Formats: sequence, C-alpha cells, structure tokens
Amino acid sequence: MRISAAGHALDISGKIHYTLGLTSGVGGRAFVNNLFDQHPQLNLNHQDQFTQLFEAATLRPRTFGVAISGRY
Repeated sequence: MRISAAGHALDISGKIHYTLGLTSGVGGRAFVNNLFDQHPQLNLNHQDQFTQLFEAATLRPRTFGVAISGRY
C-alpha cells in the first residue's frame, strides 16, 4: 500500500495543484487544480489591428475531482 501527497507551485502566478492518492490493487486519487482559485490577468491584446476590442487571458478556474483505477 502506498499513500502519497503532492503540492506543486507551478509558476509565479500562484497557481497551485494538490493531489492525494492511495494505491493497493485498486487506486484512488483526489485532486484540486488552481487550489486558491487565482485569476490574474496574464495577457491583454487588441483583437486585431482594425478594432479597439481587447482580449484578455487568465488561468482556468478551480477544478476538483476524484479518479479511481484498478489493476487485474
């Protein structure tokens, strides 16, 4: 049986992923991406050269879930 936990700070934006897993024939994993739901503005551009519209980019919102796997 193996129990693991991992937290990863991926970049200077403060985006953090967290995973907790258990493995023993049947495995399970719970995860959270973008743990603190950060949404900084990463980019701001004009849509094209003929308009005054802007497009902005940010991080994906917080997501969480559970994954279950088995081996035979």
